[in-house]
Amino acid sequence: MKMMKVEKPLKIKVISPSSPIKKDLILKSKHFIEEIGFKVELSKNIFERERYLAGTDEERFEDLKEALIDENIDIVWLSRGGFGSIRLLEKLDKVKFEGKKILIGYSDATSLFCYFYKFNNLRILYGPSFSELWNRESYKMDSLLNAIFSKPYSIKCKNESKISEEITIFGGCLSILNSLLGTPFFPELNGEFLFIEDVNEPNYKIERMLWQLKLAGVFDKVKGVMLGSFLNNSFSYKGVLTSLKEILGDEKTILSNLKCGHCNFKETIPMKERLSLDGNKLNFCYNSTS
Repeated sequence: MKMMKVEKPLKIKVISPSSPIKKDLILKSKHFIEEIGFKVELSKNIFERERYLAGTDEERFEDLKEALIDENIDIVWLSRGGFGSIRLLEKLDKVKFEGKKILIGYSDATSLFCYFYKFNNLRILYGPSFSELWNRESYKMDSLLNAIFSKPYSIKCKNESKISEEITIFGGCLSILNSLLGTPFFPELNGEFLFIEDVNEPNYKIERMLWQLKLAGVFDKVKGVMLGSFLNNSFSYKGVLTSLKEILGDEKTILSNLKCGHCNFKETIPMKERLSLDGNKLNFCYNSTS
């Protein structure tokens, strides 16, 4: 099979702000992504370990800061999720960067996404971790590349209300979002669709987190809710949807069955960017100034 090539050789900086990563996964992904035309630079402390973290807070913050302020870096790509990025949020006010960049990741990356929600010069893509790129079954390559290069593409969903309108999306891993409630780092939502997904959480814990969002007034501020993957053998996806419907009633639109988050063949979702909801399809539309 002929190897695809990207049209523009963007430069990637790979960082580990959360849990430790296996070196072989990074090197395999680096080889693959360089083969299709990207340039890749690994951060200085990417393979460090400190307890269940990828190095000390200082090492992980230094790598994040260097990636953001380096004018030669186009994409800051998180190596994996796990835990740890929340420990860096109080330090981020010290970071000033110019120019436009793309930040890619999911799961624990949600903490950083919430902080950078207010930055217009940083695009946020909820997509595969860098360490997954070697495994083509873990993500959809077409949606990833289209999102990176701002090309139109579509994602299927289930839209029971059948509404068609222009919307924007923000959110991430449900448990990470809930961990930021009541802090200065939870974003000021206003009319977006809240995207949520998670992994290894039983139904009662998910329902508890959904109620916490409701009682904190988050659902009052959004136009609707989008359900990504909820992967776990101990409950059904239907159970999550049932809990959400009981909490929201008929007040908000619910989009479900998005293959995004902790799942194989995951789609990439651009956050904060305009898209059109057309029945059971999300169309990501970009103009020439995107």
